[in-house]
Amino acid sequence: WAAHGTLACVPRLFCARIPRPEMARDASTAALACVAIHAVHRAELSAGAEVGVFGLGVIGQFMVQVLRASGHRVIAFDPIEHRRTDAKASGAEVYDPDNFDFEGGASLSSHGEGLDAVFLCAKTDSSELIRHAATLCRKRGRLMVVGEFPIQVPRESAYMKELEVRFSAAYGEGRYDPSYEVLDQDYPISSSRWTVERNLQLFV
Repeated sequence: WAAHGTLACVPRLFCARIPRPEMARDASTAALACVAIHAVHRAELSAGAEVGVFGLGVIGQFMVQVLRASGHRVIAFDPIEHRRTDAKASGAEVYDPDNFDFEGGASLSSHGEGLDAVFLCAKTDSSELIRHAATLCRKRGRLMVVGEFPIQVPRESAYMKELEVRFSAAYGEGRYDPSYEVLDQDYPISSSRWTVERNLQLFV
């Protein structure tokens, strides 16, 4: 159902009503934004969490905005300067990963113990991404897999910190479930708070 076109025919539960026609242009980014929204929900962060974002492409930029709107402090990394500039304008503290001391990165957090979670939004063939993220995390922190990269978690830091790796698929609960997508069977809100439709409604 990820049809990035001017017109698309999708199931009812993949739609959210917009209140005014002039909102259509901005609302057309809803599915992309909901990738970030779903990942933030999956992370189950406490209020005021300190988090990192690796990769500041379209999804990474939405991730920064969703996290900031949720009241979290965001530290973001990308080698491309204009992406860092955009993320900084959204309220993130930005760094060039090619010129950053990750071994001393725990000092970024106000408590000096590392970040509560790191969202990995980049696409790369390098395993350094997740290694750097693990270094930045506090004990029992979370590594949120959103992008595409080799999942090779360094055992020593993951073991000693008891890190948790969580995957975030697409843009809400119900995605890839034929009963939701094709048969139009919604999940009760008591058991699934953030479905595709509810994430879309939240974004709008």
